[in-house]
Amino acid sequence: MRNVIKWVLIGVVLLNSTTLNAQSASLIQSQLEALLNNSSQGTASKPPAQSSESSMFNFKNPEATQNQAEAESELEDQGDNKNKKSESDGKPLLKKPQKLGLIERIFKVEKSPLSFDPFISSLNVDEDGVSIIPEVLEDEPEELTQFGYDIFQRRSLRLSLEQFTMDPTYILGPGDKLAATFWGSLESSVTEEIKKDGTFLIPVIGSIYLAGKTLSEAQSIIRSSLAKKFVNFELSVNLVTMRSMNIFVLGDVVSPGNFDLPANASILHALYASNGPTKVGSLRNINIIRKGKRISRFDLYDYLLRGSANQEVRLQAGDTVFVEPIGKVVKVDGEVKRPAIYEIKQGESINDVLEFSGGVGVTAVRHKVQLDRIIAGTKRTVVDVSTGDKSGIEALQSIKVQDGDSILVYPILERVHNFVVIKGFVERPGRYAYQSGMTIKDLIDTAEGLKKGAYLKRIELFRHFTDDQREVVSVDISNDAGLNTPLSEWDIVTIKSKSQIYGDPIVQVHGAVKQPGEYKLLKNMYASDLVFLAQLKRFANTRLLEVERKMEGHQPILITLDLHDLLENPHTESDILLHDGDNIFVRVDSQSLEERYIELEGEVKFPGKYMARDGESLSDIISRAGGYTNNAFLHGAILTRESARLNETIGQNKVLEDEKKRFVYDQSHLSGLGQDSQTAYQVVLASRREALRMLESRMGDNRGRIVLDLESQNSLSVDNPKNIIVENGDKLIIPTVPQAITLIGGVQNSNSIIFEKGLDANDYIRRVGGFTPYADKGRVYIFKPNGEVASNGHSVNPGDIIYVPEEVKISVNWLQFFTNITSILTNAVTTITLVERL
Repeated sequence: MRNVIKWVLIGVVLLNSTTLNAQSASLIQSQLEALLNNSSQGTASKPPAQSSESSMFNFKNPEATQNQAEAESELEDQGDNKNKKSESDGKPLLKKPQKLGLIERIFKVEKSPLSFDPFISSLNVDEDGVSIIPEVLEDEPEELTQFGYDIFQRRSLRLSLEQFTMDPTYILGPGDKLAATFWGSLESSVTEEIKKDGTFLIPVIGSIYLAGKTLSEAQSIIRSSLAKKFVNFELSVNLVTMRSMNIFVLGDVVSPGNFDLPANASILHALYASNGPTKVGSLRNINIIRKGKRISRFDLYDYLLRGSANQEVRLQAGDTVFVEPIGKVVKVDGEVKRPAIYEIKQGESINDVLEFSGGVGVTAVRHKVQLDRIIAGTKRTVVDVSTGDKSGIEALQSIKVQDGDSILVYPILERVHNFVVIKGFVERPGRYAYQSGMTIKDLIDTAEGLKKGAYLKRIELFRHFTDDQREVVSVDISNDAGLNTPLSEWDIVTIKSKSQIYGDPIVQVHGAVKQPGEYKLLKNMYASDLVFLAQLKRFANTRLLEVERKMEGHQPILITLDLHDLLENPHTESDILLHDGDNIFVRVDSQSLEERYIELEGEVKFPGKYMARDGESLSDIISRAGGYTNNAFLHGAILTRESARLNETIGQNKVLEDEKKRFVYDQSHLSGLGQDSQTAYQVVLASRREALRMLESRMGDNRGRIVLDLESQNSLSVDNPKNIIVENGDKLIIPTVPQAITLIGGVQNSNSIIFEKGLDANDYIRRVGGFTPYADKGRVYIFKPNGEVASNGHSVNPGDIIYVPEEVKISVNWLQFFTNITSILTNAVTTITLVERL
């Protein structure tokens, strides 16, 4: 017993070694002030107060500088060279995606939780999957951008001197070129430039001082001067060329510098010339500096939002347009017409900012505006402003917005109210307005009534009773009590047909028809009707039609009909009315169905494709082809057949599967061999793996060859078994007489040798250098041209292939094997000894 335990332990060792809400404006304002005061109390120090002109952001930091550089680079990439290219090739250029600036990243949009509606369920769609109750979908939020900056980045707005239109109020000066044209008693024209002294020369009257005069005043002065000498004339004075002036555009603009602009250029022209402010530049604090003093401040919002440029000051040569850093900013989102990030000025209210955004949309909740505010740089707070009464509107006008505020205008809920739905077997299914006291009968009448065949004993009423569930109520509407069932808002009534409940009666047709399968049994449907619907095939047997009829509680019965008589005399005594479940079988006329074709190639007198009659043999076809030629090699005849090819494929699949299983089995036992044996056996497995791959790759190459040895011209006699019956798709190839034999496999030089009569396989092997060291000399095979395989000793004929297989010799190092076993046993005994001492 002790020894048994020891050997069990040894076995174990061996095995282990392998495995705001608010009432009034003042109340809301006080709440905000209280929140601000509470947040500042108890802190060690207060942040330094900022003036109304300063910003909470440092626009001189490296990040802001980098953003400006990126903006400049982007505009340069979209500049003149790009425009020229687009004009030359005629293809539109794709706009680069605009990067978020510093201010925009602060107000980066997060997904709003407002779009969830638990009322939606699969019951809210019709048969086509179309939603009955509109579903609120969560669209991907778009990032809000700063308002107004993109207008200056449009290259189409670049201005040139020719693009400025003249007006009568234009003030003339040195450098302007005028054209004065006279007609009537005086026929002449003068085109001259106003000189540096401000005079304009007209030869007939001399120099006239025009500097500082408007274009209309200049025409009056010239007319008055000419009237002193001439009468009965007409005069036209036009500005031919406008003088230019040098303007500086500095500050936070994309392309700062000095620009030559027409003399009537405004601040807007200067901004367009410099590609506008950067996103860290202000649109509302743009200064005009003349001779070191600020003479005007320009607010672009008046121009962008209202189209007003009345506040513009006409620029003069040497003026500087200076764009200050951006001021305080506010985000406006939700149901407004222009959601964006807006720059604000001191004292502007929520109402002012909402006007910037174009006002609220039609789908906005008009009783609620939410303000999200940063309190003293420590926390955020949210205040809901109710705008349903006068005090709420006053609150919007009185609450002053602060830097960093976010204003959200809520949308109304997407849920539609005051409707019911009817689906299924009614004339007009769909959604209808709900009225108090409405019943199922009222809804059916509104839908123009039931269709014929509606099932009345049970309809389904789906009723909403919580936001995420419905209850189903079954109602019998075959009586007044069910029809008078009251409805509720959002009810869904579903009415099915009798066929949906009981199933449609069906009949089936099979066999020689073009459209076999199930058909709905129609009223007064005869067997001939079903045959016509299924459409007979060309080779249908018109004398036999079988109808299988199921009998409740009994075996099916078989009714035999004459199909020809049925088709000639439909709906007569020879025809029958079909019952639910009948099966019709149209048989095939085997005599006329099958067409057989065989193709002859090679050494026959008239090769080509031949049609074989029923029962016609191979010899009959060869005879019709004129027989063989004198060069026919009958011993190498190749006959391929489709049925044989299919059988080959089935057999190869079986062999392939068996070999794969054996390969896996052999791999699993590899670990039990010694190191030397493992190495040799892995070589064998690698060869077998490659053979499996080759066999798998050639699965589709099966030709379906049938071994056929014609032997002689008269080998296909009538009683010869080789004289087989022709099948459709057969192909017979008669090759020419070959002149050589081929050697492959374990021979020193695989090659082809001219055939010599009287030599055997060993003679040919000696002629190519004999066997290789790995040749299996005892197994030499001869592949015959007709597909047969013979072993060594068989006579060799022209066209034969001599194949010598090779074997893999595995040498086992028995000393190493026993050394490994001894080491394992020693470890096992040591383990047993330790176990005994415990």
